[in-house]
Amino acid sequence: MAIKIEQLNKISQKTVSIFKKLIFQLDPAVPLPNDYHLKKILSSPSIFLFIARDTKLYNKIVGTITLVLYLTPTGIHAQIEDLVVEKKSRRKGIGRALVKTVLRKAQMMKANHIDLSSRPFRKEANRLYYQLGFKKRHTNIYRYRFLDKK
Repeated sequence: MAIKIEQLNKISQKTVSIFKKLIFQLDPAVPLPNDYHLKKILSSPSIFLFIARDTKLYNKIVGTITLVLYLTPTGIHAQIEDLVVEKKSRRKGIGRALVKTVLRKAQMMKANHIDLSSRPFRKEANRLYYQLGFKKRHTNIYRYRFLDKK
């Protein structure tokens, strides 16, 4: 498998369709992205959307990862979001290549650190993060859901 990682710069209807399939594989319970949503992401100066293309499958998009940067009084922070590789393309180094690309980008943007979260049952993903040098933090993660309040 020959993989090419690139930063996504434009959205087509085909790209939207592929993103819907990938995000559904990541979490079937979340709202799927649409054209407007993806274009807003691309227009943000602090969000970087990367894709993995399989060059042996006519440049088909087989994975994605999002890097979010934000500035606070304590510095530039980075967060990895929505890493997903198409089921048929997993265990071929695509996730590793996507994460390494984002690590380089965050370092280039002078981030202090980069965080991510992963559900414990995603054993392969958690093993990958450990292998790449991520350390498990001992912290509580809280979420307040606005949708639950209606």
